[in-house]
Amino acid sequence: MPLEDILRDPELMPYARRRFFDRLAAGLLTAGQAREEARQLDIELDGPGYALALLELPPSPDSPADFFSDPVSQVRSGLLAYFMKYSEYEPFPCGPELCAVLIQGRGPAMPGLIRRCVDTVRTRFERSGVRDWHIAVSDPAERLEDLPGCWRQAARLWSWRFIRPDLHVLGPGTEDIPAGPGDESALLAVDPAGTDPAPVLEFLGSGRPEDIPPFAERYLAALAGGMDFRPFRHYALLAVRFAASRYLAGLGLAPERLDRRLGPWTEPEDGQDLRRAVESVLSAAMALRDEEICVDRSGPLGLALDYIRRHIADPGLTLSDAAGSAGLTASYLSALFRRELGRTYTDYVAQARLDRARRLLRQTDLPAGQVARAVGFRDAHYFSALFKKHTGCSPTAYRAAER
Repeated sequence: MPLEDILRDPELMPYARRRFFDRLAAGLLTAGQAREEARQLDIELDGPGYALALLELPPSPDSPADFFSDPVSQVRSGLLAYFMKYSEYEPFPCGPELCAVLIQGRGPAMPGLIRRCVDTVRTRFERSGVRDWHIAVSDPAERLEDLPGCWRQAARLWSWRFIRPDLHVLGPGTEDIPAGPGDESALLAVDPAGTDPAPVLEFLGSGRPEDIPPFAERYLAALAGGMDFRPFRHYALLAVRFAASRYLAGLGLAPERLDRRLGPWTEPEDGQDLRRAVESVLSAAMALRDEEICVDRSGPLGLALDYIRRHIADPGLTLSDAAGSAGLTASYLSALFRRELGRTYTDYVAQARLDRARRLLRQTDLPAGQVARAVGFRDAHYFSALFKKHTGCSPTAYRAAER
């Protein structure tokens, strides 16, 4: 959705800020583009020095009254209010509980601004009695274009809270603390985003068996630095296995089927062993996928399904569109759906849209009406009714239960 359309709807402003920060941290904006978009969102980007902090905010209370009765609930609103009060700090909620704070100021002032940010977070959490809190802070950068490096550093440091939960402030010096057996310096070079399940889910949705070895090699290449660290090998394999289970669950298959296909858990002894294990997981999941839908992914029905997957957010998607993408007539594709998949085209598209809606409800803060439009439903009320029919609860209740 264009930024201009988002700005017309106040409810979408948090989404617009989140989208802006994601693109800024990923290096998808030039300095000029970033400042122009920030101006439209009423965000100050004065610099010229920048740093990033990551911290976990307590969850939002269920009732507004909890703001006044629960000291922990006040930490969330208090910290956000503090950071929004001062132009040197710009908070960007990155999920239900994770928050990124952009720290900006002139070079000599940056150490003091970083220290003030950390001290504020420490004081508010300790006064509330919360013991399990952490903040990760990057080194300062001199240019806006260097922010992606700050983000990568802060994200790596943020992952240390699992390795050293006793450390509340995770800064550059954290990298000198032993993490356990193996090459710790190599582990710190690993980008935690490398275990994002999205590439695995995307690959299982459209990949072919012959694509598995090169995909596994590319997927693990970003994690090469952690291969000598035994817990990390376990983590990397579990990340792929959980993603495969999640994909199969979206097809209506029980995760136990994947477990039975793979057999007992075996520990990957080294990087090569891990690669073979990842290939085994992907092969088993892909075989179950193809058994379930009973189609050749490169055949006419497979081509039509791929077209539907790529255009599922288009409310104007029709059976004729999908048929034309595979060189079929609409009536013949309709017959293929009934014969090969045991369902109608309409049922298949509705289920695919609901699957994507569930993912958006879990992973974003978009209002239910915006989720409906993002997955191809023109009518938000129809979407809510259909969602409740298939899941037994409303979109709002589903999001609350998942979180």
